[in-house]
Amino acid sequence: MLQDSHASQLFQAHVHCANHVAGAFQLPPALLATAESAWQEMVEDLKVSDTQRQVLHALAPLQAKKQVGGQHQSSGLRWTFCC
Repeated sequence: MLQDSHASQLFQAHVHCANHVAGAFQLPPALLATAESAWQEMVEDLKVSDTQRQVLHALAPLQAKKQVGGQHQSSGLRWTFCC
């Protein structure tokens, strides 16, 4: 049986490939539905406290960014803005 964390990663890979290389990574419909459901549960369970959000926004101006191949990378850190 597929673990929820693995199913969630499959769904994220599916979405990424669908956005960048159409048709390169296709899951069977039943597996895609299972993977999407696992991803939805993970997203719904994600909680960010007000303190975490304040720290994130306070530190954001301090990170040095450079453009690399259309993507922004920070110096030594990868930040994901979820708020």
